[in-house]
Amino acid sequence: ICEDIPQIILDLDAPWLSEWPINIFLSRLFQFFQSPHSSLRKLSLSSVNQYIMLMPAAFYGSISSSLFVLANDPNSEVWKLVCSALAQLIKVRPSFFLG
Repeated sequence: ICEDIPQIILDLDAPWLSEWPINIFLSRLFQFFQSPHSSLRKLSLSSVNQYIMLMPAAFYGSISSSLFVLANDPNSEVWKLVCSALAQLIKVRPSFFLG
């Protein structure tokens, strides 16, 4: 989905929706971080990583708590994606880790 939907579509205001499309999309992906299936955790984190640059500020708190939980994931592929997400967050918003 992330590769098929242009990022600009998720960043547009849709008057028929109560929220921005990217907010709805990211909220759904964050729910899969708690999945008992490692493949769903991995795929959802991989998708979220593609949107860190566009992520609304309100989601930084959600992703940080989720990433620190996923850092203890038994699947090594999830760990790699957590590291990638943290590196992107440092690049995009370094102040995120200061306070």
